[in-house]
Amino acid sequence: MKIFESALNDLKLDSKDGETNLYNGNNDLAALLVNYIKCNQIHNCYSQEFLKTDEKHKILIGYLQKVNVLMFNEMIEERKKAEIEFDEAVKMV
Repeated sequence: MKIFESALNDLKLDSKDGETNLYNGNNDLAALLVNYIKCNQIHNCYSQEFLKTDEKHKILIGYLQKVNVLMFNEMIEERKKAEIEFDEAVKMV
């Protein structure tokens, strides 16, 4: 987690200078954001409450939507698929 936080802090995305990195097609930043979001979700046990209320999570999602909406959509679809598979596995037990 510290690696992602350090990288994003260095980019200063919430500053005027850092905003220059928030352009559509910045795939390096998009990959960093996707991996950070996924690690943050795992770290917080995929809590639905966390996903809805955590301000950092909301900011990261907003950044990702700006830089690569396709990766954002893929991440959302992956999450939905994982939830369905989990629910099916629980039913089998």
